[in-house]
Amino acid sequence: MTKLNFIGTGSAFVSYKKNWQSNVLVSRNGKALMIDLGGDARHALEDVGLKARDIDSVFLTHFHADHIGSLEWLAFCTYFDPTAKRPKLYVRDDKFAQWVWGSIRNGVQSIEHTGTSLESFFELCITDESFEWEGLNFEVVQTMHTMNYNSFNPSYGLRFDLNGKAAFFSGDTQFAPSQYMKILEADDIIFHDCETSPFESGVHSYYKKLFDLPEEIKKKIWLYHYDDKPFDAVEEGFQGWIERGQMFEYQNIQIK
Repeated sequence: MTKLNFIGTGSAFVSYKKNWQSNVLVSRNGKALMIDLGGDARHALEDVGLKARDIDSVFLTHFHADHIGSLEWLAFCTYFDPTAKRPKLYVRDDKFAQWVWGSIRNGVQSIEHTGTSLESFFELCITDESFEWEGLNFEVVQTMHTMNYNSFNPSYGLRFDLNGKAAFFSGDTQFAPSQYMKILEADDIIFHDCETSPFESGVHSYYKKLFDLPEEIKKKIWLYHYDDKPFDAVEEGFQGWIERGQMFEYQNIQIK
């Protein structure tokens, strides 16, 4: 049995009084995998009774602070805890790993008389196009989120196959259905980025654009990564808004 707990479903700038940033706790075989570990994650994990040493693995979709901001916390808490194992850190490729290290290096180099690297704190796992965790296979899907001049910064979603059915977690992504329409058509359940700020940023999937998706796709979509909920998602044909702490238990990808 695989359980997904959306310990936060908010945008990068959501108020802690309403939500936490979008990070997902995957539980299986008594182990815990975090899909992203943003700045709010350590507080969100405390809400569900977990500490740093309880996190077995982390997969990073990209390197904005709402997705990697608690890495330093996890690194130090497990490094100095003799009962904790080094968490596995899943990243798409070596270049992505270098960028992650560049983001946290200045904070975690502060161990006296000891030179450190990313692998001082984490068991680094390069996924390439897919990886396996606790017998569950994940396909890493390139998405379009932000650009650096004329090229896209690395950003990834996940597909996971279970008993012949499939789920898709979009990660942060622009509205670009042509890029992954085949996935939206093929998969059984979709967890999708949904921007609801007053002004469209252009780097997330703005809710008004999601309205234009075909009805047969919308009815498979759960929405997350939002500020407020300006419309009735079910009335508009979606599965609904994912609430903070909402749990999805999978058995043949049946939602309970």
